[in-house]
Amino acid sequence: MTIKAAAGYDVTYMHMKLSEVAVTVGEPVTAHQKIALVGSEGPSTGCHLDLRINTAGSIDPAVSALPDGIAQGGPAVSAGFVNPESFYRLFGVELCAADLCRRSTL
Repeated sequence: MTIKAAAGYDVTYMHMKLSEVAVTVGEPVTAHQKIALVGSEGPSTGCHLDLRINTAGSIDPAVSALPDGIAQGGPAVSAGFVNPESFYRLFGVELCAADLCRRSTL
């Protein structure tokens, strides 16, 4: 599921439980609104959330200034994608305390 922000960036939530999606295509969403439940749909090895932020097209200077995957040494397919934790910190949101989450890199 991808949500396009008015500021031009995309937030994609992957592996959501398809039977528990709470919004429809084109429906506006608001902060803190439940959009779906985490699941293990598609090519997945277990219940988890794959959160991807694509800043290509962003008109928000702070978002556009975040280093993308290439700037962090990732492959060409990581162009435009930024670290979700860095992205959400711009908005005062801490996704998960360091001792509570398992993190993967690009």
